[in-house]
Amino acid sequence: MKIRLSLIIFLIAISFGCEKDHEVPQYNPISQGLYPFLFDKGSFWVYKMVGSNVEDSITAESIDKSFIYVPHISPDEYYQINYHDVTDGFYYNDYLVGYIICRCLGPSGYPSGYLLLTSKKIGDKSEDAEIVDVLDSMLVENHLFKQVVKMKIISGNCITENYFLYYVDSIGMIKKERFENDSVLETWNITNYKINLLKLNNTYRDIITEITQKD
Repeated sequence: MKIRLSLIIFLIAISFGCEKDHEVPQYNPISQGLYPFLFDKGSFWVYKMVGSNVEDSITAESIDKSFIYVPHISPDEYYQINYHDVTDGFYYNDYLVGYIICRCLGPSGYPSGYLLLTSKKIGDKSEDAEIVDVLDSMLVENHLFKQVVKMKIISGNCITENYFLYYVDSIGMIKKERFENDSVLETWNITNYKINLLKLNNTYRDIITEITQKD
């Protein structure tokens, strides 16, 4: 009886040990609402200032996954997309964490400078960003876009101007309006784009490349 009991305890111990070896680390993944904004290297967007011939071209140089670690709290998954403003010749980063896209991550990993909330709920507000409308469709430079989220961004940390930003899943920003006292001072419209969109496999969380491109 003692031998049998010892064997059972031994087998249970091995079982728990095997489960521990294969245990998946626990963390807080990004919201599925951010999946359509995981832009890979080679994606690009071209914008034109309304009323002029001035253009601005942006390319995605790379995308990296990492984690925000805070003591005694499950780490937060985030993606950093590294962009190159080809026209003006500078580089910058956007971060996808939780259900937001932001411009900055502070020393402790706290996101700031919100650009997009992906809830698609009018009135949703966080930091200096607010969803003020969700449009069924919108015509920009003779191209019709569906399900357009209009964000109101007030200048603050990491964002130096007030903007209305318009976003579409799997494309990104299609229109930008700089405003002051609710008066639009400058408008940029998208004129061309090519998207290398990343999707996450929910089982293994591997990155799979999918190409979508404007006609």
